[in-house]
Amino acid sequence: MTRSKKSGARVLDDLDKVIVETSRGVHVECHAIIAEIEAQEENIRAQFEWPDVPQRDISHTVPPDAGPEWPRTTGLTQAHVDGDFSTDEEKAVWTEYTDEHASVDTEFSAKLNNARLRLLVLRGITLIDAKPEEEWIQEHEWLGMVVPENPLDRRLHYFRTEVLGTPMDVFAITRGIYRAGGMDGEVLDRFEDSFRDQMERAVREALEADQGDTTGEQSREEEGVVG
Repeated sequence: MTRSKKSGARVLDDLDKVIVETSRGVHVECHAIIAEIEAQEENIRAQFEWPDVPQRDISHTVPPDAGPEWPRTTGLTQAHVDGDFSTDEEKAVWTEYTDEHASVDTEFSAKLNNARLRLLVLRGITLIDAKPEEEWIQEHEWLGMVVPENPLDRRLHYFRTEVLGTPMDVFAITRGIYRAGGMDGEVLDRFEDSFRDQMERAVREALEADQGDTTGEQSREEEGVVG
């Protein structure tokens, strides 16, 4: 019996197992490794140097008889910066902070996504209907692809090329892992809706960037013709 098809992949009932069918039609059994997923993210996050939240002076709010424990500063927030009482200096400091944080976050996300995929392949799933190795290796070599010699790299290569069909398959498998760990279905649905919004926003931004590049090239070509 099908339990979910929100992500484009199916989550099937099979006794007490959580089985996901990807968009390629491949079935994988998901295992409850939620603690390991969270520990991995915490470990990788600690490898990066994150900028400190800039502070703003609030000493004017401190009562005259207040002791040294009374806070004289507080962290800047986007709400304060967007408000009527923020200074130009605070806005400049906040912009510098958010730019630096976004830069670090981009590097962190790239490293986490790569490591997360490896964790899913190594510990999070069991392939139910994998192709015989000699068969798919022959196909890949015929297609001009290099098949890794390292067994772990080879397993990851197979997962990327034979199991996954769309980025949403990765989410469906992650969702299956959290379901196997006992997470409530309603919470998972909200999690999936949030992920879908992020995916759509990323695609939209990529398309807008491509359109901007095309417009820029056309403008340069027109300027060259006029000149």
